[in-house]
Amino acid sequence: MKNDMEKLLSDAFYAPEPKNKQAFLKNIRPREISTFEMILQQFYYIRFSVWLYVLGLIVVVVTGALLQFEAIRILFTIMMSFTAVITVLETRRSKKFGMSELEMATRYSLKSVVIARMLIVGMVSLAVLFISSPIMAISFQEDVIITTMRTMIPYLVTLFVSLRFERSVLGRSTEYGSLVIGFAVSAAMIFFHTNCREIIIGYIEMVEKWGVFIVVLLIALTVSEQCKTVKNVEEFA
Repeated sequence: MKNDMEKLLSDAFYAPEPKNKQAFLKNIRPREISTFEMILQQFYYIRFSVWLYVLGLIVVVVTGALLQFEAIRILFTIMMSFTAVITVLETRRSKKFGMSELEMATRYSLKSVVIARMLIVGMVSLAVLFISSPIMAISFQEDVIITTMRTMIPYLVTLFVSLRFERSVLGRSTEYGSLVIGFAVSAAMIFFHTNCREIIIGYIEMVEKWGVFIVVLLIALTVSEQCKTVKNVEEFA
């Protein structure tokens, strides 16, 4: 009797098969976002001060080059070294503002966010270098490639040393260690430029002979450090 009653109730209140169930579930799924879109989204999270610094760098260097201010050569190299510092500081923003754990649980991994930000700032830095260096070289009647490499080497050295320092125990506990490295590299360049002209002349000659090899080597070392930084970013979060 009980089974019959259950059957009667089941027949009376039979739930029809849901129509368009798969289409409905498909519509509520998050939209797939391409790698390019993800990188584009990270543009909005780069600090306004970074874009302001980059714009100021271009304006200062181009103006100084066109007016042929001699000091603009060393100033350009110094300012490019600090773009390397900015690149490293952008990798620390999640940790600085306590967002590391949240970002590790979101749609994009923390590694992806760090890669995107490093890629954005790095590409912008290279764009600045490749825009400003030819103007500088033409204004001072120098070789474009030599001028570019002469500026790129301190930039890569600063970036490499800063990334390596950030992965150390001291670097993880020091918020602005890379900034100190940037100041140290800049101070060394100013000192040699003003007090050791022989060293500067020797440096230029070295760049003319071995510049391409040195730049390629530094790029390889820097990329290796960037890979290690990305690999360990969630471990050190």
